[in-house]
Amino acid sequence: LASSWTDESNSQRVKVKNVKSITQLPLTGGAGIILFSVIAALLVAVAAVATIRIRAVKRELQD
Repeated sequence: LASSWTDESNSQRVKVKNVKSITQLPLTGGAGIILFSVIAALLVAVAAVATIRIRAVKRELQD
């Protein structure tokens, strides 16, 4: 289905085509979001490993 819209300021007609699949839509910011997600996951993993090692060292020092 195509709908039309008229701009009153310069009287040009614009046709807008409806897409039937989400894969036809442009990917805006997709790579940036993935990059930030990967960086966040790596930071969480590093923090988890550091926490486990710090707790292990504290336990060894207390014994």
